[in-house]
Amino acid sequence: MKIYWSPKNIPELAGLDAATQKNLMRQAVQEGRQRLGTRFIVTRVLMIGLGGMLLLMLLSNVLQGFIGGAVAGGLIGLAIALFLQTPCIDAGREWLREQGHPKP
Repeated sequence: MKIYWSPKNIPELAGLDAATQKNLMRQAVQEGRQRLGTRFIVTRVLMIGLGGMLLLMLLSNVLQGFIGGAVAGGLIGLAIALFLQTPCIDAGREWLREQGHPKP
């Protein structure tokens, strides 16, 4: 599973200028969310929220204060990138290919 940190990481957008890449990535994410459906998004958000609460409870006993919050926040952000954003972009990449990207 690959995490798409920026529009430059999406193969279908290679060779386009930065503004076009950013615009097409935004459209691809929106299209991916529509294709995955509301149930997918709600399930994933609930899963990440529950996992985040458990992580915060665990880390509050192990790592207290700022460091515990920073570690928990980083792990929750990584979970969102892996389990929510990446599937949306993968579905959006299908839309980009349907639109004829990458353009020759």
